[in-house]
Amino acid sequence: MIKHSIPLKWILIPVEIKPREFDARLLLSCFAAESGYSVILGKSSTLHKHLKQLPKGVYLSKSLSPGSLPYIQHVTRLGHLVTSLDEEGVGGYLGKYYAQTRLTHDILPYISHIFTWGKEDTKAFSECFPESKEKIVISGNPRIDLWRKEFREIYKPQVQKLRNQYGQYILFPSNFWTSSHVNGPNFVWEQARKYGLNSEQSNEKFLREQSHYVESNYQKILETLPLLASEIKNHRLIIRPHPVESHKPWQELEKKAPNIKVIYEGGITPWILGADLIIHHGCTTGIESFFLEVPSIAYLPFQDAKFDPHLANLLSWAKVYDFNSLKNSVLSLLGNKLEHPYAHLNEPQTIAKENFASIEEGLFASDKIIETIHTLPLTKERLCFSPTPRWAKVSGQTLKGLKEYFIPEKIRVATKKLFKKKYVRQSKLYTEQKFPRTTLEEAQIFLNQARNVANRFYAVQACQLEENLFCLFPKGSVQ
Repeated sequence: MIKHSIPLKWILIPVEIKPREFDARLLLSCFAAESGYSVILGKSSTLHKHLKQLPKGVYLSKSLSPGSLPYIQHVTRLGHLVTSLDEEGVGGYLGKYYAQTRLTHDILPYISHIFTWGKEDTKAFSECFPESKEKIVISGNPRIDLWRKEFREIYKPQVQKLRNQYGQYILFPSNFWTSSHVNGPNFVWEQARKYGLNSEQSNEKFLREQSHYVESNYQKILETLPLLASEIKNHRLIIRPHPVESHKPWQELEKKAPNIKVIYEGGITPWILGADLIIHHGCTTGIESFFLEVPSIAYLPFQDAKFDPHLANLLSWAKVYDFNSLKNSVLSLLGNKLEHPYAHLNEPQTIAKENFASIEEGLFASDKIIETIHTLPLTKERLCFSPTPRWAKVSGQTLKGLKEYFIPEKIRVATKKLFKKKYVRQSKLYTEQKFPRTTLEEAQIFLNQARNVANRFYAVQACQLEENLFCLFPKGSVQ
């Protein structure tokens, strides 16, 4: 059992996709603990499982999408104040459809504040939900803090390790999860039905057109990458699948070119910093590369103004539309390594500052979020946490194994559908890719690196509550 010796104010931070957001939310936790809060941080499902025994505090949701209303109501009934920091609010298909799939009128009364990335998502929310304007805080995302020069040195040891292991490489981060989902080709449509995202005819049409657009580009890129690999024999071409994407189609490309390697390990930031250049298709990585000053090329074989993520493409060093242009741009960049590849791009510099709050010198996004939390009426409580007993874990795994062995999958799915209408099957691989097992040592390494590069957080301590669940707190507050 883990106990706090003194009562403190609490922040609960669930993490959905570890490679995307864990480091940033860990950094936010450091800012919070330095300001006197205690923070529970970890895998969403694990945090949810223990929610009833956790102290009342601020619950920082990853999103407030349709279908989450019952859970948000549950969180508020337990006495937590709900805020939101949407991880999807950057570089994608922003506008009316985005806002309607990330927030609903029914949820708004339960929300204290909505933290936004910058101008684009703020505009989308404000236009669709004018009643929410007073709840919006243009803070930026803690991921932006890690893109700033003050913190990117955290990854220096990892970058050096990657370069030593793989040599010179070009990185292609994939984002074709709608075409090649690890849960199968129908999963995306099942989710759309579950959350009512295709309930209107206009939404159905939008989703089908988007699916065709993504699939066309996906097939063309599968065809193109082996050709490109043959032109860059002194470099590896590392393909990094999306966290919920099947790796198999990409692994087939390894058979076509010896310098293609499919790797899905760790967070994306050190991989970007270690690369000579990035090739992407409207991926958020194109935005991150811009701020990390690593040249990126947006490869866009098929274009559609409705679906092209314009921010990611606009902030790229070049946009190309066919293989020859891609090849020539890649060879040009490899032959002329640029220390400041985006210095000549005046318009993107202006747009980046407008759309990404806290990217310049001054307060970090984490500072602004904590400043807002300071204004909330929180009570001080002690933590008294009891991890799940080992016998319960073992018996639960045994029971699950017996069910899978003796009861055919079709019957298990049908039973779940009978008692829970909106059932969408998720594979074990899906959950493992979204949140690989995380250790206290990983969190401690990050904390130590943050201390070294920022010369702060020395009064912040961390402990592990359970697998994939951690507590960060001010020094001296835990027995």
